[in-house]
Amino acid sequence: MALARGTHFGSYEILGPIGSGGMGEVYRARDLTLGREVALKVQRPAFAADVERRWRFENEARAASALNHPNIVTVHDIGEHEGARYIAMEYVDGRTLRELVAGGPLAPGTLLDVAKQIAEGVAKAHAAGIVHRDLKPENIMLSRDGYVKILDFGLAKPRLESPPADSERETLERFVTAEGVVAGTAAYMSPEQAKGRAVDFRSDQFSLGAILYELATGQRPFARPSWAETLAAILEQQPEPVVQRNPAVPPHLGRIIERCLSKDPQDRYDSTRDLARDIREAATVVSPAATVDRRQRPSIAVLPLKNLSRSPDQEYFVDGMTEALIADLAKIRALKVISRTSAMRYSGSDKALPEIARELGVSAVVEGSALQVGSRIRITAQLIDALTDTHLWAESYERELTDVLSLQGEVAHAIARQVKVTLTHQERARLIERRPVDPAAHDAYLRGRYQLNRPSPAELAQAIHCFETAIARDARHALAHAGLATAYNYIGWLGGIAAEVFPKAKQSARKALEIDETLAEAHAALGYTATFYDWDWRTAEQALEHAIGLSPNYAEGYLYYSWYLHSQGRAEEALAAIMRAGELDPLSLLVHANLSSYYQLKRDYDGALAQTRRTLELAPDLPLGLLFSGWALWGKGQYDDAVRQFEKLVGLAGSGFKGYLAYSFAKAGQEHAALGILDELTALSRTQHVPAWQLAIVFLGLERFEEALTQLEKAFEERSGPMFPYLRQESYFDAVREQPRFQALVRRLGFPR
Repeated sequence: MALARGTHFGSYEILGPIGSGGMGEVYRARDLTLGREVALKVQRPAFAADVERRWRFENEARAASALNHPNIVTVHDIGEHEGARYIAMEYVDGRTLRELVAGGPLAPGTLLDVAKQIAEGVAKAHAAGIVHRDLKPENIMLSRDGYVKILDFGLAKPRLESPPADSERETLERFVTAEGVVAGTAAYMSPEQAKGRAVDFRSDQFSLGAILYELATGQRPFARPSWAETLAAILEQQPEPVVQRNPAVPPHLGRIIERCLSKDPQDRYDSTRDLARDIREAATVVSPAATVDRRQRPSIAVLPLKNLSRSPDQEYFVDGMTEALIADLAKIRALKVISRTSAMRYSGSDKALPEIARELGVSAVVEGSALQVGSRIRITAQLIDALTDTHLWAESYERELTDVLSLQGEVAHAIARQVKVTLTHQERARLIERRPVDPAAHDAYLRGRYQLNRPSPAELAQAIHCFETAIARDARHALAHAGLATAYNYIGWLGGIAAEVFPKAKQSARKALEIDETLAEAHAALGYTATFYDWDWRTAEQALEHAIGLSPNYAEGYLYYSWYLHSQGRAEEALAAIMRAGELDPLSLLVHANLSSYYQLKRDYDGALAQTRRTLELAPDLPLGLLFSGWALWGKGQYDDAVRQFEKLVGLAGSGFKGYLAYSFAKAGQEHAALGILDELTALSRTQHVPAWQLAIVFLGLERFEEALTQLEKAFEERSGPMFPYLRQESYFDAVREQPRFQALVRRLGFPR
């Protein structure tokens, strides 16, 4: 029975076919009652009298509907229409793993992410007492936004119910005679299943191991010409080790796959949760230390220059010279340059250079000093082989302050020559061709950078004042315009009135680029405002890609880019950008904290908590770490713990986070405390700006959804929602996700299809 497009099947309208199999046909359909798209599986009427097929069909719905997990397809409805039974389930817009692996082995990052999600979904089923028994690439999909979905629980074995027992003979006969079953299906059976013996959760672990082996190598572990030879290989032979077939596979993951493929179930995992945990650990991607490998491109860290004047009043100047030298070197594509944030952690350090090199993952270090006397500046720099602590080169430079930019470029150019990297024509021109500056203007600019690197509302206000002073002295000071754009963006993130600060950031960035189109910081600032204020996704991507193209070692640019990529559901690319930021800025707490957002938006709350735990061990009072930790605790339903995190965050960072605290109180059953914060914010809004976003979060926690949607709509108009780019992913919107008003907001954000 084939259903044509436009056919009404009960309360569903057929939109087109998806596929067919032995059990029936699958269609894309519209639920006419709720207005959502579904995948509609319709059993062939001829099978209605077949007891086993009817059992399998109904069992699929029962098994899947008993589970609620982001990696398991959701069953919405089961019923019968004109003698044909059907299941209406979540429509997944994506590809099966069979289609995905057709292009060859998956990249390690994608492989680890997919493996982790499958294991989490299977672990959820096993915790509910359900064994899938038919895991294979055709039954697992990867959606366009990066979510794995496990399908087809038709052969699932619930705790209290199972189909008629299979003998070994019956198992083999089924593979020979069953309609729609191909020989390849046998490739994912466990040895005990192939023998027709009783199976438990460890049988699914074997099937998962076979799937991951294929995703990792592009080949099935037991591929043979016929089903009989395939089953014999499963029972008797060992596949070639994963890492021998594909050396790019992380060795730890290779060992996990091989353990899953153990012939004896007792040699597999005692719990699939343990399997999922091991895969999560294999997927840990950011480490403060990197291994130095001389076969890679040259790598360098510029340690904080010494202040030869010994006057605290000159600290801003010396720090500015260090930062400028790093920024100039960062533009060289052939050179890996450690970011300012990590390098400055060694100010005043007495660690040996080889130890610093190991911690930063570099092969060379620049040390030196800076001194300003009157209108003259002197910089001394020396290049050191960090692994042997051998001095390779040293030089002193002295110029008038008006030529400070030329001086910086000359030092960077000399260092590049000494580490033997080849500069492109454009890179050489950017280092050498510098215009004179107004000394007073540049001094004000350096003071602004000093404050900008200590971002709090008070320091940012001072930074803005310094940058404006520099611009008043020299209207064409491009660096000051770029710094001003960054400062306004920071204020916007910290809760400033969006409509006031972000347009100023955009205006300043554009002015900087009118003067100097090569400023990566100005392009990044434009990308930031396009992501978090304009929601102009095309401009955001172009600006951020241009920024990291101009400065390939720009860690903050990669971090901004990862935020944009997350907003588009491009999780693997976002992870790669965060990893790149972590490589360039290995000691950055901001990068460490933001890695948890990768897990958070993938709804791996255990992974997110593990990452925030590592971050907070390094900096217990880091506001961003507390924020991400609180969100992850929401995902796990640990609202009392979330209350404690957000109470600490409000104490450290102010009332801008009280909405999150109120949400935590409400979900923890402390409604009176949540209402108290709501009253406080409402009263405060009569005398000063309170972002509607905050009120929306409070109403979501109180389950006053219409009021929450009203505040979200208001936040959209005032553009006060820092999480609007992630409206499609954040779990705390699940309660209103199907509401037409919410879906209208998502459409108004104009995400590309």
